[in-house]
Amino acid sequence: MKQSIKSDELNHHDEIKSSEDGSLILEELPKSADTHIVSNGTRSRHGSSFSLRNRNRSRGSSIASNILETIDSITIHNEQTDIDTKDPGLNSEIFYEKKMSPLRFRIRHFLLNFVKDETKPLLFIQTHCRNFIFDEYFIYSANLGSHFFYVICLPMTRWIPISDKMDYSRDLIYLLAYSIYFSGFIKDYLCLPRPKAPPIIRITHSEYTTKEYGAPSSHTANATAVTLYVILQLFANLQNFPIKKSVLYFGLIGMYYTTLSFGRLYSGMHGFFDLESGALIGLLTLILRLGSKKMIDYNLLTNGSVFYPIIQVIIGFTLLFCHTHPIELCPCFEDSVSFIGVVGGLEIADWICCNFGEKWLPWVTNKTPQNLYFQLPLPRFADNWYKIIGLRLLVGVTLVLIWKEVITVYITKKFFKLKTTSILSNKTLKQVQVREYEALPYKVIIWRYWIYAGIAIVSCFIAPLFFVLFGLL
Repeated sequence: MKQSIKSDELNHHDEIKSSEDGSLILEELPKSADTHIVSNGTRSRHGSSFSLRNRNRSRGSSIASNILETIDSITIHNEQTDIDTKDPGLNSEIFYEKKMSPLRFRIRHFLLNFVKDETKPLLFIQTHCRNFIFDEYFIYSANLGSHFFYVICLPMTRWIPISDKMDYSRDLIYLLAYSIYFSGFIKDYLCLPRPKAPPIIRITHSEYTTKEYGAPSSHTANATAVTLYVILQLFANLQNFPIKKSVLYFGLIGMYYTTLSFGRLYSGMHGFFDLESGALIGLLTLILRLGSKKMIDYNLLTNGSVFYPIIQVIIGFTLLFCHTHPIELCPCFEDSVSFIGVVGGLEIADWICCNFGEKWLPWVTNKTPQNLYFQLPLPRFADNWYKIIGLRLLVGVTLVLIWKEVITVYITKKFFKLKTTSILSNKTLKQVQVREYEALPYKVIIWRYWIYAGIAIVSCFIAPLFFVLFGLL
């Protein structure tokens, strides 16, 4: 049945088509067809819009219906696409030209062309690859690059050393910290948008991350730096592993990299240019770390001068106060503050171990070379080594959480009169329209730095003291 109509006479059982003269044609859909209803309500608990699928099912398939409805509800909860909120980076070209220097604007304008051309291939990936299992896998595997994961898991590389002849924890912390800093710096400088949603659907549990700029991808920068580093270590120690183990390790690190990189495309969080630029930053960070490691770890750290940790803290604050300011409100800078703080705390704790540990710290006695004074001994117990490792993790994680979630929260509210130091993150979550950037107060930057420096000090110095107290060394 066909007839000319006005646009306000449509209902959801009809399909709109255009005739040759340009008028709207209403064509009734078969009653057996599935229909998609667009709801004006919320898409998820975070306030996003969503579409509910209305399937025709027989009464005899109630169990299958319940399973499908559960999957639908989880899928909807996972989607963070919000048609009512503008993402940063989507203002007009005139807006950015007024706010940026001529060079900065020209660079952004040139790179924006690469970002705009990526919508179709990203839609193709989501259209042809998306399913419930992949949704869940890439959502939870994205936590491998999350803030909380690093806070909890990075200290474990110090509590459970892989080798008693070489330390890997300092390399990993440096790689992750500076890949976050460099990627955040460039994100705020370029102000390039994430893939536009809609039409792209963002599949994530981290709503504040969707409010960051797009290129370069910090997940990919981290994954590239860590993956290449691990591959180099595996090649350097191939003689110590049987072939099957070597294949397994290479397979696992390949899976890690593929998951974090392709997962950003699948989940609609990044485009191809974001990944390429992130990978380049990860590579450069690795080169810088390997090139400076000998001077930092083998010379400066162990020379006994009290100026070493002081200079490291000064360098950290210099990097933070030289960090470029974005045009719109964006929470990237807070991650940079956190990771640079971790590096500062790491250097303080390791300097104490290297220069006072031989006399005062039980785990350092008679250890050589000096650049490994901060490393804990491996559990040497034949029967209960797994209990020692488990108790180290329990005690260590508890101490980190007490510092991060109890002590610093009390100090933040009592002395600084702040509800939180995550000001940028909270503001971006509450905004309906993207606002222009507001600089963080200096006291917030300084205190946030020391919160995360404290995490490193607790992990690398305070926790080992408790291990000694509880007989876990």
